[in-house]
Amino acid sequence: MSKQKKTVLVADDNDGIVASLTTALQYGGYEVTSIMNGEKVKKIHAPFSDLILLDIWMAGVNGLDVCRYLKAKLETKNIPIIMISAYLVRLSRHLKLEQTALWKNRTPCRICWPLSKNILPKYRNE
Repeated sequence: MSKQKKTVLVADDNDGIVASLTTALQYGGYEVTSIMNGEKVKKIHAPFSDLILLDIWMAGVNGLDVCRYLKAKLETKNIPIIMISAYLVRLSRHLKLEQTALWKNRTPCRICWPLSKNILPKYRNE
């Protein structure tokens, strides 16, 4: 009997990043779906992914707002979310402030860039 692949939702408004992450994750044995709009991420429904990689700064609704929204909903609050960004300088300026705000509101999500290949395998086995 084969184990079902873990699923990852990649949410980023940059198609190059989505393609790169999708390729890397599929190579690592994950099933991947993608959404390129923060508003659409807020509308996800069952069956839910095992993990969400969520861009912090998407056009329209940003990833931090999407994260807060998903963590406030009973159906999605337990989905692990890893926040990502290609904008390292902008990320470093806002990281402490935003991460503090997320934790004060009991919105557990991890902010991570560059995305380490060592962080994903733990989700495959849970």
